Amino acid sequence: MLPTLLSRRAGWLWLVCLALLLPGCGDKEPDERKAFMAFLQTRILDKTGVRVPKPTPEERTAWGRYAAHYDVILNFHQAMDEKVAKPMSTEMQRGRLQNMQDLMDRVAETKAVYTNLQRFEPLLNEELTRADQARQVLPQPADLKAVFDAAFERNVRAPSAAMKESLPPAVATLKAALELGEFLNANRSRIKIQGALVETADPALQRELQTRLSAVQDLQRKAQEAQRRLQGQIRGS
Repeated sequence: MLPTLLSRRAGWLWLVCLALLLPGCGDKEPDERKAFMAFLQTRILDKTGVRVPKPTPEERTAWGRYAAHYDVILNFHQAMDEKVAKPMSTEMQRGRLQNMQDLMDRVAETKAVYTNLQRFEPLLNEELTRADQARQVLPQPADLKAVFDAAFERNVRAPSAAMKESLPPAVATLKAALELGEFLNANRSRIKIQGALVETADPALQRELQTRLSAVQDLQRKAQEAQRRLQGQIRGS
């Protein structure tokens, strides 16, 4: 009779453990959460700038269910790298102009670069929205949520805001340069180009040229300032 009673009690205890998922009955969530929070704190938040370290297989195993949470940040940066950062860098290099003659000779190419640059901000917004939506549905205890939200702000929201700030000045600069190149070509017979200098015997044309050139230079300074802020955000300086 006694062994039967003990067996029944052991069976009930096992059922209680399964139902309540008590610590000591196989629930690894506290340890997974602790490991994940430590990674976010020491590898991201305690550093300066944007840091997106790639976890080892052992770290992902230790995080358990929370490994998928970090994928929200990883997937955002992978998409940004493939869809925005790399192609935008290619376009910016392609749109680099050496002098006034180069600007005149490459109007068609400059126009293509200008058109392509305008598609990056919508792509950035699309990926940011996707990451935000994924983050909002993550089931996280309050302590983990506070740390994860801080890491998300550092690695996703802040650099996205800085990049969104840097794009309009770059696009505006290229547009003004394109318009200047078209204007120079339209008045090719009335001007003489020597390196960075454009000379003309027509005072009215000279004033128009100077106005357009000053506009390009002003926009270029704003674009460079925005780029410096973006780099500072990334480096943490």
